[in-house]
Amino acid sequence: MPTFNDTADVAWSVTITLGTLEDIRERFSINILDNPSEMPSGIRDMVNLVWVCVEDQANRLGVTPREFGRRLDGNSIEKAIEAFMESYTDFFCHLQPARGEAIREIWKQGKALEERTLQDVKKAFSKSTIASPAL
Repeated sequence: MPTFNDTADVAWSVTITLGTLEDIRERFSINILDNPSEMPSGIRDMVNLVWVCVEDQANRLGVTPREFGRRLDGNSIEKAIEAFMESYTDFFCHLQPARGEAIREIWKQGKALEERTLQDVKKAFSKSTIASPAL
């Protein structure tokens, strides 16, 4: 079961079940059970999906949605989304293996593209010849 830690070093387990996917459909009007293309791409939307997965744990710990959000920095958000996607693909790998592997591959390709873009940006900035007006 995929996990991530927040800034308070609390470990959160992210498990996708049929019930979780139904909760997501009811709360956000997206059906990622039958239509994976409805998976949101925005950070806030993805964190909302993670929240649905960890809400029972949060309730047991007395952590409100707002407090949960305050415990998420950039690194923990990245790890939370990765844990969600790992659990999501695992769900399908057991139910519909070809679909699960396709989702996993698309996710991996997206992450690889993101990394290449980051490297391109770093390379472009390292070659910058723009002088700082403060210098």
